[in-house]
Amino acid sequence: MAVISTPKKRKGPPPAETVTSVNLAKASDTDKVPMNFKVTAEFRKTMKQYAAELGISMTDLLTTAVEEYRKRH
Repeated sequence: MAVISTPKKRKGPPPAETVTSVNLAKASDTDKVPMNFKVTAEFRKTMKQYAAELGISMTDLLTTAVEEYRKRH
């Protein structure tokens, strides 16, 4: 009969309990975090042009727009 060897364990030992991964930390309310959604190319171009005219970033433009919308609704 053929002898089947036991597979070698390829995983190393687990990390120490005191070591945590960087992705476990919660971002504070003031940290900027990515927000991904799709818009049409034309909308993006229009938004980018308007932000450039105002001399602000697209992030600041979106933040201001949402704040103004919430004030009015």
